[in-house]
Amino acid sequence: MSPSLAKEVLAVQAPVNNHDMVGHFMRNVWDDKGAMGDMDQTILWGKIHRAMYQLNREPFLSQAGKIMTDNIERAVLSLVSSRETGSNLKWQERAHVVVHGPNEYEASFFPLIRHFVADMVLPSLFGTDFIKNYPDIATDLFAFDANFHLFLMGLPPWIPLSGLRESAAARDRVKSAMEDFHNALVAASRGERTTDGRWDNLDDVSSVVKNRVNLWEEAVSELSNKEACIASHAFLLWVTLINANVIVFWLLFHVYQDSSLLAAIREEVSPFVHIRESPGSPERSTITLDSPEIRAQTPLLQSAFLETMRLYTQSNSFKNVQADFVVSESEIDQNIREPNSFVPKGGSKVPVSQSQRTYQLQQGDMICVPFGLHQSDSRYWNHPENFDGRRFIIQQQDSARRTSLSNGRVSVDSTRISPWGSGASICKGQKLSYREVLEIAGAILLCWDIEPAGAAGWSHPGLAKAGGTAIPKRDFRIRLLRRVP
Repeated sequence: MSPSLAKEVLAVQAPVNNHDMVGHFMRNVWDDKGAMGDMDQTILWGKIHRAMYQLNREPFLSQAGKIMTDNIERAVLSLVSSRETGSNLKWQERAHVVVHGPNEYEASFFPLIRHFVADMVLPSLFGTDFIKNYPDIATDLFAFDANFHLFLMGLPPWIPLSGLRESAAARDRVKSAMEDFHNALVAASRGERTTDGRWDNLDDVSSVVKNRVNLWEEAVSELSNKEACIASHAFLLWVTLINANVIVFWLLFHVYQDSSLLAAIREEVSPFVHIRESPGSPERSTITLDSPEIRAQTPLLQSAFLETMRLYTQSNSFKNVQADFVVSESEIDQNIREPNSFVPKGGSKVPVSQSQRTYQLQQGDMICVPFGLHQSDSRYWNHPENFDGRRFIIQQQDSARRTSLSNGRVSVDSTRISPWGSGASICKGQKLSYREVLEIAGAILLCWDIEPAGAAGWSHPGLAKAGGTAIPKRDFRIRLLRRVP
């Protein structure tokens, strides 16, 4: 499907939605016993759904972003370390870290980054008590996600397929944690305190999550059970952890193996990542991130980020058509699809064929928009199978409309792909995720040298199925060395 057709199908005003599919998804994947599909849909798609839009708005973005940035500043210099105390224990444990010498380590790359990113972002939404009470929540969620595709097919856990029973048990633990969390927030909103002290500090839970809990609690009185509510919370946790952390891994994987790109990104980012070294006591060194400038002044890092999304996010959007309407392909897409379909005439180009695609979509139709197909289409991308960190860089034009190649004025073109979706169904956490990837990747690139630990070098570890962004199929061991910029 060409980009112009996808844009029309998913336009805000298009008569499409995914309401029926959400019920199917939550029943099969999150085992909500059909509760979400059976509940009053005006309640679900009213205030409860609209609350999610606050994820892309203030004040949530500033509040959650600051918590995340503070976490990165405290933890990135201890991404790996010889100390096995504090919050870094879990991600080091998952990565099987080996200490080779002062500031020199070996680790499994993907679990190290995956769990590190999870610990950076989860407190910004769910607060510190949630992470304290459920330190293995990310591990359980990843174990569930390993068989996401089997759950989506509706397969029951008792079928003897590898890991399916374990994934179902992990899903149950995630849902149990979310129910405990929900009940604690409801009790706190009533002024009640727990006797065991497990939930005494819920003030740092994000406003969006608190609002959703309150809205669901109002709706629960209308429902026969809490299955829809708890599954909804588990789904929010899942979407928080299945994409951005994997993108950070793949971004680092590609940048570290390209010395020219690595040097250029470090030069670009270094003015906005301030490291204060403590001679003789590296564990006391500190780092400060200039978050607004990282987002505004790092086009090369952002280009590499978008290129990573292009390669590894193969998202699809499914919709049901609610009323008849027509979608048409743009002339630009037609010309890309059929380069000889336009010829010059009178100073402009006119079509020589009637191949411009127009579709009459009818009420009751189901549509799938496969964004990943466009992202790998050689008619739109040169060598789409290759990683090109500079692919999305564009030269800015001066006032005389001439392209300047010498003054370093470049920007990044983010309009060529839609990895976050489009229209009304665009990812609600897009802006925070963008900040998450740029800050974490930028900080790690500045603070750590990374190289393969094995003789195979930067051999690609392959791709495995997952519910979100594709994950590596094989373990990839790396050596890490703290660098002094």
